[in-house]
Amino acid sequence: MRRAFSLVELLVVIAVIALLLAILAPSAMSIIEHTRRSACANNHHLLSLASASYSSDNLNFLPYVNSRALDAGGYFKGPGWLYDWSQTARNCTYKIEDLTRGVLWRYISSISVYRCPLEQPSYSGSNALTSYLMNRGFIFDDDLTNVHPWRTVDIIGFAGEDVIMYWEAATSDWNDGCSYPQQDLTRRHKEGATVSCVGGHAVYITHRQYEMELTRKPGRLWCNPLRADGVFD
Repeated sequence: MRRAFSLVELLVVIAVIALLLAILAPSAMSIIEHTRRSACANNHHLLSLASASYSSDNLNFLPYVNSRALDAGGYFKGPGWLYDWSQTARNCTYKIEDLTRGVLWRYISSISVYRCPLEQPSYSGSNALTSYLMNRGFIFDDDLTNVHPWRTVDIIGFAGEDVIMYWEAATSDWNDGCSYPQQDLTRRHKEGATVSCVGGHAVYITHRQYEMELTRKPGRLWCNPLRADGVFD
């Protein structure tokens, strides 16, 4: 006849299971975090490759940054990397189908590529379309009668192929598709985040490195070829 477990034995088993869970839980969470971070890094890689392909197909010009100020002022007419202003609501109530009107859609064709797996709803403004924003410095607008995207060769020739093109901004109250460097880098990836570079690649950058880049003028963030310090307004 099989002897039943005693209360002490059951408590020992429960304690062992609890101990194992306590040991394994952080590792499991770390694996999940790493998987999501890898998915976000892959998104950046695809964004950088799509932008490089677009540039190759369009006389070396980069995608338009989707600046609300330039769009609303009528200074640039045509689709940008994220959406086509002429086809979107003027009150910033963006719809997910607006992505299909952006110039990168033909190279990406996947909504998931525009969204970081770690970002949780709810979204507002253009954040409804993407977790990522384009560097505001990738547009020539010193002469408002001739606003146009910079060419890849202009940016790389001035500041190198590691110039940061797309990143996740720290805030989510966006009204367009671009960001200024001082709007900071998201903290959702903890120590840092992946960014897309103009050379067609993606790299991981820590918050410390990002803060250092903010002080470098010109540098990987400040990349306006018209000014010696690379700064743009």
